[in-house]
Amino acid sequence: MERRHFPRHETDPECVPMSPWQAESFPTCNGFHETGIESLVDNSLRLLSTSGSWRDAWRLKAPIAGQKDSVDNIIMKTINQASRNKHTFQDRYFEFSRVDSLAMEKLTSSPYVMNIYGHCGMSVMTERGGEQLGHVARRISSRERVKMAIKVAEGLVDVHGIGGGDNASLVHNDINLNNIFVGGNFRTPLLNDFNIAVLLMKDRRSGQACAFTGHYPNPQWKSPEEQVSPQGGSKGQLNEKVDIYAVGNLLFTFLTGKAPWGHLAKHHPEELPKIGRAKMTEGLVPPVPDEYLKSKDPYLRVLRQAMDMCFQFRPEDRPSAKELAQFLEEAKVEADQSDIEFGRKRRKRK
Repeated sequence: MERRHFPRHETDPECVPMSPWQAESFPTCNGFHETGIESLVDNSLRLLSTSGSWRDAWRLKAPIAGQKDSVDNIIMKTINQASRNKHTFQDRYFEFSRVDSLAMEKLTSSPYVMNIYGHCGMSVMTERGGEQLGHVARRISSRERVKMAIKVAEGLVDVHGIGGGDNASLVHNDINLNNIFVGGNFRTPLLNDFNIAVLLMKDRRSGQACAFTGHYPNPQWKSPEEQVSPQGGSKGQLNEKVDIYAVGNLLFTFLTGKAPWGHLAKHHPEELPKIGRAKMTEGLVPPVPDEYLKSKDPYLRVLRQAMDMCFQFRPEDRPSAKELAQFLEEAKVEADQSDIEFGRKRRKRK
């Protein structure tokens, strides 16, 4: 098998890693080999999901050292049979796994990123994060949804800010309701699944950040610049602002309780390519029902305003993750005050 140097820029040889950490790897293969999976199959190992494009997710119950009769729920992701049949033991898949585990390793200090326990080859072990954000968001109040949005934005600040430089150095590239889990009594969102994350690079001559090319132009979820043109390839050169657009999709669900373009995706999937083209040429965004546009709920207004900021057509017009988190924090304070005043007026009328 040919071995290639990673990380490397896909198209421009003058683009080099932005920071030395991007080339690091911390495999813990001994830990995997010591797990003794064959002895855990009876009660401890359960298949949770086969929906991943190249890995399956398993739940593993492992004893906690020093705590009698206590176990910790661990998620183990391993390459699935379909991927084996496609001969995907290739450099790029090993690189996907390296970036996934490296991102979680470097983000250990963030309370908004899933904890990693081990990594070897294409396999990874992490904590079990709880419920998917999409399920939780539909059950909590509008105020709690704003608080959750703040934490998601703060988590993205951590992701983009790895290394502490002036430029973003990592793009999650797959922010969605299924890749964020909620732990801590439904209070803490945990970003997960960094396996198609992009390590941003810089031009060795100018030091400026290099753009990257998109490969996942899903019309329902992805930004205008990620859609594929008739000539092939993504419309624009991409940067970390694709993650901000993706947060807009989350906020749409926080606001309406539905996925953007969800009706089309379920009943008329053949129409989705038209949505992708309209996004690319007109900046089309999912329509918000009137009941939410006209709502007097101050927290729904905050979600709508933040969503509009994220859905800006031009990437440079979208806020940074830090600016988004700051806006949400300040808007929540105003909404709290408005909610208090509204409550007082309501009590007086009674």
